[in-house]
Amino acid sequence: MSLRMRIVAAYMKRTSHPVMSSAENTAAAIAEPKKPHNPPHEQYQVNHITVEELDGFPVYSVVPATDEPRDTPRDIVVYVHGGAFFRELTKYHWTLVSEIAAAGFKVVVPVYGLLPDHDAEDAYPFIREVWRRAAAEAEASGHTVSIAGDSAGGGLAAGCVLRFADEDAAELPAPTRMALIAPWLDLTVSDPRVEEIVPRDPWLHPTGLRVAGEAWGRRSGEQDVLTTPLSADPAMLAALPPTRIWSGGRDVLHPDASAFAQATSCDLTVVPHALHAYPLVPAPEGATGRGEVVSWLSAPGR
Repeated sequence: MSLRMRIVAAYMKRTSHPVMSSAENTAAAIAEPKKPHNPPHEQYQVNHITVEELDGFPVYSVVPATDEPRDTPRDIVVYVHGGAFFRELTKYHWTLVSEIAAAGFKVVVPVYGLLPDHDAEDAYPFIREVWRRAAAEAEASGHTVSIAGDSAGGGLAAGCVLRFADEDAAELPAPTRMALIAPWLDLTVSDPRVEEIVPRDPWLHPTGLRVAGEAWGRRSGEQDVLTTPLSADPAMLAALPPTRIWSGGRDVLHPDASAFAQATSCDLTVVPHALHAYPLVPAPEGATGRGEVVSWLSAPGR
């Protein structure tokens, strides 16, 4: 484990873990005012960034600042951010978004409504419409559209793709590829192997995840494919587009990532000593992970 990964682990142990290991602290964190979600200033120095409003929520579009016109048709990646369904985008999300854009993509970032005021059934129609528009734009120019997400956003991305196929297959095309970073794939975090990882995870804890998960799934239910993609019928899972998952061994969500990879026969990259969502972490392991995400999305045949 790199020194920087150790430093991040120590920081998360002091800051995030006390929140996520307590039901009361998680509930209090959910009720806190939301922090800004906008891109850091330095992102505007290397990207063209625009934002539009859809149903009252921002949708960012990020393309690399090159000599090409801003509206040059490109392959598109829709990126769904994590944050346990109650925290906004951070500079670490924007770093990954920028690196994806630097590979020549247009990255579309929907800022969906969070707890406590919103839940999964609010997020779905919003992301559905973002996806419909991105897919139509890509199809019109002969380009591809993929989806990516981390943590809660990774689970939401997978859940939306499953519901697209179940309810809207005639209208909504499947993604060309799906990249999931430490996805939260079961709101109940009920895999018995989780308890083995709890002492080693400095960031997350099933107690807080279950509090947030119950609130997020209050209308969908915790076993709907939107909120718990692992609950999908095996045939639905087998029909998912080409998918790759990145997971750290010190992440309580890792057992579900492993189970999902087995059920879907998708690629699973595991770094045994790494933390939750390690490709977002400012450490050598994170830089390697981000590079792998970008390379995989950019691979021939996309």
